[in-house]
Amino acid sequence: MLTLTIAAGTLAAGVVAPQSAALAYSGNCGSSSINPKNARTGVSNYRAFKPVTFHGRRIQIMAGRNHWGQYGWAEMSGRTTARDRVWMDWRTSPRQRHRQCGPERVGRSGARGFTRALPTGGPSVQFRACGDLYVAGKRTHKCTGWW
Repeated sequence: MLTLTIAAGTLAAGVVAPQSAALAYSGNCGSSSINPKNARTGVSNYRAFKPVTFHGRRIQIMAGRNHWGQYGWAEMSGRTTARDRVWMDWRTSPRQRHRQCGPERVGRSGARGFTRALPTGGPSVQFRACGDLYVAGKRTHKCTGWW
């Protein structure tokens, strides 16, 4: 089981990973985040949680395992546009203010967008996926429930 420790705004996993696992990260994802679609550190046996459909886009939390443990990330699919963005909010307790991992731009119409993946770390760690959509000339957003 992984545990999370928050110190000085940095996410650290309670697991020792080889140096190759220390990948670059974006936003406030933390240094222990990984690219869930990367061939070397990718996540397998993943499942979707808390999906919502909004203006033809499916926004959901994904969770799966690699050899370091279980990871979670946000994903957007469906009728996406290049301007759409996806991010993941995470917190270590329901009373804690959440942090944001992302946003990541989808990049092209019809593409699947996703954030970096963070260790799930146990029952007190919660994630939700959010999408920022460009619809009819305006930005709007939608989030899933907490998982």
